[in-house]
Amino acid sequence: MSTDPLDRYQSMMHDTHVPAHLPDQVLEQARARLAADKAESAAASCGARETGTTRSPLPSISAPARETTASPVFSVKRSRMKGFAVAACTVLALGLGGTAIALGLPGLVGSNDIPAAANSFQLAAFADEGGTPANGPVTLSSEDFTLMRASTGPLFDAETDSYPGPIVASRAYNLNLTCSGENIASITYELQGEGVSFNNWQLTSEYLESNGEPEVGTAVTNSNQDSTFTVDYHDQDMSAIDRVHHEICLNYVLEGSDRQAWDEFQASTAQPRVPRDNMTEEEIAAWNEASDKFELVLGQHDAEIISQAKIVITATFNDGTTAAKTYRLAPVDNFEQAYSTYLATRFSTDGTTEPNRPILYTLEEVAG
Repeated sequence: MSTDPLDRYQSMMHDTHVPAHLPDQVLEQARARLAADKAESAAASCGARETGTTRSPLPSISAPARETTASPVFSVKRSRMKGFAVAACTVLALGLGGTAIALGLPGLVGSNDIPAAANSFQLAAFADEGGTPANGPVTLSSEDFTLMRASTGPLFDAETDSYPGPIVASRAYNLNLTCSGENIASITYELQGEGVSFNNWQLTSEYLESNGEPEVGTAVTNSNQDSTFTVDYHDQDMSAIDRVHHEICLNYVLEGSDRQAWDEFQASTAQPRVPRDNMTEEEIAAWNEASDKFELVLGQHDAEIISQAKIVITATFNDGTTAAKTYRLAPVDNFEQAYSTYLATRFSTDGTTEPNRPILYTLEEVAG
């Protein structure tokens, strides 16, 4: 093994996995330090001879101490080199950030220069289920996607104050559109498909100020329907009472088998809208059965429309760049059976609990 401290230090550097340029820079710093040490020690030695003082020789760190007196320059050089080499290897073991700070080397990343997270985003309802395009669709719970509001009946004519129009169904599905990711500034949603749109509504300030007891005739909500909308990334609080709700809305005229199901529903009971308190148990049971049958028809109609639609989500990042993902909702394979079972049991509880809502839809990321 070489007795030269620089050779030993370079050997230790050989076993350290760092960028290729770093050992050369360290050695360059070491040689510069040694040159300075030589000059300093030589000056000190001259000073000792001039004043008549002597220095105690230091033992060699790489060879047995010789009987002859080692020069002060050599002793100082070798002892300082040992300390420098040990210190350098210590900070190298701690990482490049520590090396750059301890040695003052230019061009190296400091410990505070953590690489910024890359731009990214994902629909939370999809990502929370562990979904990725490679893994295919994920199932959606009722918290992520479910029917929230529905109404069916003849179209109202305000001029005649009557309902002469066709039978129209209006259906609104809540969809968790919350997104998560890195460096997102805003998110734009676009719904593509026939017969679908976003229904955006928000409780009015008058309603919020009334503590839920508005005066008769006052508006409860403001709403509009559109195929696209944009939200700020930080305005996605689903729990805020004054937030804007975004639903997937379907409006269609009942025709063919759908209209036939409506007529059968109306003919099944003398009470065409809702059960009355004066109805017998048999009448209520008949109404419930007819209602379930009709709702199943509408649910299947909705599934056909929804499965043909796409949701395109575009994230705009803080640096001005954008990225888009496209999603598709689809009914599960056993949709009819699962929904029929739920409908048959929804009125069988004592009213204090609601039956578990079934998994009816999957969500899949698809090519745009």
